[in-house]
Amino acid sequence: MKIIIIGGGPAGYTAAIKAARSGMETVLIEKKALGGTCLNSGCIPTKALLHSSSVFGQAADWGACPQADMDAVHKRSFDIVSRLNKGVEALIKGGGIQYHNSKARLLSGVSARLEDGAVIKGDKILLCTGAKPITLPIMGIEHAKTSDDILSRNYDKFDSVAIIGGGVIGMEFATFFAEMGSRVTIIDVLDTVLSNMSKDIAKYAMLNLKKKGVKFILSSTVKAIRKEGGACVVEYVEKQTDKYLESDLVISCAGRTPTGIEGAEEAGVKFDKGFIVDENGQTTAKNIYAAGDCVKGNIQLAHYAAAQAARLIAWLATGQKPRKIENVPFCVYTSPNAAMAGLKEEDCGFEIEVGRFNTGANGKTLAEDGGSGFVKVIFRKEDQRLVGAQAVCNNACELIGFVANLINMGATREDILNSVYPHPTVSEAFYEAVEDSMGQSTHTIYKR
Repeated sequence: MKIIIIGGGPAGYTAAIKAARSGMETVLIEKKALGGTCLNSGCIPTKALLHSSSVFGQAADWGACPQADMDAVHKRSFDIVSRLNKGVEALIKGGGIQYHNSKARLLSGVSARLEDGAVIKGDKILLCTGAKPITLPIMGIEHAKTSDDILSRNYDKFDSVAIIGGGVIGMEFATFFAEMGSRVTIIDVLDTVLSNMSKDIAKYAMLNLKKKGVKFILSSTVKAIRKEGGACVVEYVEKQTDKYLESDLVISCAGRTPTGIEGAEEAGVKFDKGFIVDENGQTTAKNIYAAGDCVKGNIQLAHYAAAQAARLIAWLATGQKPRKIENVPFCVYTSPNAAMAGLKEEDCGFEIEVGRFNTGANGKTLAEDGGSGFVKVIFRKEDQRLVGAQAVCNNACELIGFVANLINMGATREDILNSVYPHPTVSEAFYEAVEDSMGQSTHTIYKR
């Protein structure tokens, strides 16, 4: 079987590696750089910048009063991206995958045309074209930068930054700029930030950013952005009142929208705010599939995209349908992290038992100046199985991976309590939250 994979992000390059290892003749086409948005202008550079700002912020808190070298901060980020780019390139080359750094257009049948006119035919096509920043219908939106803009070049230090959107991207940028010393304001049309996560997570994430000086303007609509001298003026409506905010930099963080491909309609592939696929990932065209951020309604997470693509390849290679992807971890790399997996309390249509532990009583968190936070667990009362977990704490994004695994395994409270967690670690807070679900947390004082 010959498979053509269009798009070299987490979904595309993962699919290519898995396909080649399964014995398929594999062709990978990517018009920009391997690794996609995640590696080049998303997950990786963001985390590199956030690590730098965290170190800088801690030094300032300890009275070191450092001077930020933005060139060095961005160079470190670019160097990390370059190193990982080369790593993916080596995997593709070493895997015997035919790679084309070119834009592609779908043709009728199972084939694609490259920019140089070459036509590649195969037995299957997998579309992994990713997503791009949403452009808000705001007058003067061209004066705002997108996440791609910020992460693809070196920006100077700004005294003030306005961020439109309080989702994951907006909250992470707010963390970076606030820790680097900027006055940051987040404006969002909703009455909360991180609307896809639990109310507890949103509350604590806001609390920790407010401590860093971030201002939140919620339930407010941005009307226009205009340039005045060297600054931008953001016009917005709050409680039916027109207001203005002047800022050196405006960043639009309104989320991302699926990216299509030329020739889709002619090839019979329907695209309506994303590729339309069935439960197996097949589009409306025979032998053409799609995975990752480009699929309509998909969770736009790199790890979900990679997992979905890998499972699709396994199915094509063996004919055996893999298990459905469930309890995908959600992570926000604020300082401290926020993360969740499984169900939120409000999603449970059955009796539950909830445990919670304040990380202010966790030794490792205190040692690392981890800020205000918690770990919460949700058990189904009927069978004592773990069905959900949330956390705002240092290393929450590392913690949530194995917790999601416990949920998928159907681990019970007894299973977890029969384990031993190392000390001192943040993972102990998870264990204590499990104990608290039956009123037995060791480091909690209970009223008698």
